[in-house]
Amino acid sequence: MSSKPKVAIYTSAAAASERDLALSATLQLPLITAASPANHDCAFFLRYEAAGLTLYQNSPGAPGGLCVNFDNGDLLRRVSDKLKQQNLIKAVGLKGQTRLHILDAMAGLGKDAWLLASGGAEVELLERSSIVHALLLDGLTRRHGQPTADSAQRMAALQLMRLRHADFCLIADELPVFDVVYLDPMFSQAHKNARAKKDMYLLQMLLGSSSCDEQQILREARKHARRRVVVKRAKLSPYLAGERPDIEFKGTSNRYDVYLCSLAVNQSDQVG
Repeated sequence: MSSKPKVAIYTSAAAASERDLALSATLQLPLITAASPANHDCAFFLRYEAAGLTLYQNSPGAPGGLCVNFDNGDLLRRVSDKLKQQNLIKAVGLKGQTRLHILDAMAGLGKDAWLLASGGAEVELLERSSIVHALLLDGLTRRHGQPTADSAQRMAALQLMRLRHADFCLIADELPVFDVVYLDPMFSQAHKNARAKKDMYLLQMLLGSSSCDEQQILREARKHARRRVVVKRAKLSPYLAGERPDIEFKGTSNRYDVYLCSLAVNQSDQVG
């Protein structure tokens, strides 16, 4: 007996649209056309809505849908509210007029990459999950309404972001050297703050923890970073691979651990 699909593409229309069919073929996921997905045993489903491609957990009492939206008010406020004083920007060493080339090796929903690009960095994003990659690609390429000051700023940042569907641990040998390698390993479900955020909770339920070895991740990151490796952690999480960083930037819930690299080009790279 074949196993039931974990994730499906859902549409309430009598006939699937071309983009539904294309997404089903690209992700190799079954397509559900019905009044409701509740009678189907998929654990999650993807659906195109007015806001964009959206992921839902298919169970009673599940949180709302997850959609990548770079017009998000919280993101726009973070950009306009002293961006260069934020810990993420300090941790990667983004300052002055020099444009940093950053690898976001575990892009997820792309929020941190967008903030880095908004600060002027050129960001290459890797995402190992085909489903999360589809959500992120939809957010990066989706057309929005009439141009505004905020949308102009958003478009400028998006032009500095390049997305690739790939697992960092599997393709590291193919990658060039970047100024900074940024790592955001998914927080363990044991941390309460992960459950508090809908997007993190849904991603954890969908993907589980990364199977990559932490020592391998840090080793490969160092091989591909000219200036520094930056690791995002929950504030009370242990260090990646148990290795103490050179610098720490602590916020209310997150911490950025900075590992300085031997390829750093000048002394100024050793300060946040």
